[in-house]
Amino acid sequence: THDICPEMRQVTEEYTARDGRDRILVGEVFDHDPSNAAAYQNHQSEELHLAFNFDFLAQPWKASRFYNSIRKWYDAIGDQGWPNFTLSNHDRRRHYGRYRKPGCTVARARVAAAMLLSLRGTPFLYYGEEIGMNNLRIHHRELQDPLGIRMWPLWWYGRDPERTPMQWDSTPHAGFCEPAVRPWLRVHHNYVRKNVAAQQRDPKSLWHWYRSLISLRKSEQLLRSGEIEFVRKGNGNLLAYRRYLDGSEGSAGAKTGGSNGSGSILVVLNFGLRIFPKLPRDLAALLPPEGAELLLGTHAAPGTRIQAGHGIAPHEVLILRLE
Repeated sequence: THDICPEMRQVTEEYTARDGRDRILVGEVFDHDPSNAAAYQNHQSEELHLAFNFDFLAQPWKASRFYNSIRKWYDAIGDQGWPNFTLSNHDRRRHYGRYRKPGCTVARARVAAAMLLSLRGTPFLYYGEEIGMNNLRIHHRELQDPLGIRMWPLWWYGRDPERTPMQWDSTPHAGFCEPAVRPWLRVHHNYVRKNVAAQQRDPKSLWHWYRSLISLRKSEQLLRSGEIEFVRKGNGNLLAYRRYLDGSEGSAGAKTGGSNGSGSILVVLNFGLRIFPKLPRDLAALLPPEGAELLLGTHAAPGTRIQAGHGIAPHEVLILRLE
């Protein structure tokens, strides 16, 4: 495959040269060793543009485990490679279900989305994760996945549970197809209350949270292409990192400002139920004396000035501009 990929790359570049529209090759290199996937992004051999990092997708709900996986991936691809991250796909149970915990599932989904859309690299979203679609246990007579049929009754090998139709609205079949048409797989039974249309009407929904994160990422060059420096590596189940552009390194508080590239952005993610009465010292030290502007958060409105004495609630997300 290392011999074949350069040929595929050459074909895509011929099309790009023909009409000026970029094409990219994304490889599903199924290996939990990041170095093997990263080998396909070798710029000297011109193979794939991106290879999926399955190690990240396989992590349990723990900040330190995510940090270690992120660090391994960055080290594997090197300074010249471009990373990517995903939490769900068509072969893996949806992360909304994998990370479920009574009373915390939606809160965890918000933290996961903030991490995915603020790390250095290209994020991949799997359809339906923006509304928190669940995995569905599929009966044997309904199975479509050849692997699931072959491995029955070892149902966990099957991949149909994460492949149910997109839940657009509360009409029959969740609006995925006409009422008289039978979809490939049964729609999840919760579609009447969990669907895109319903969440669009609810400003506090998970759909609106994803929308806000994507909008922020599009408006902030720092989040799209900035460097990354980890401040908290999962200790206390807290993950925190600073996004900056070359030339804006150094202790926070540097006078940079601006909304499209200068300065730096601090992302703070609380993966646990622990309450921090105030920001830990290493994070508080990054804030200027007048506090930092909240660009987006789960517990306070954008534009709020976050001071060093700000407490961190369970599963809180803070995305701050450091000026």
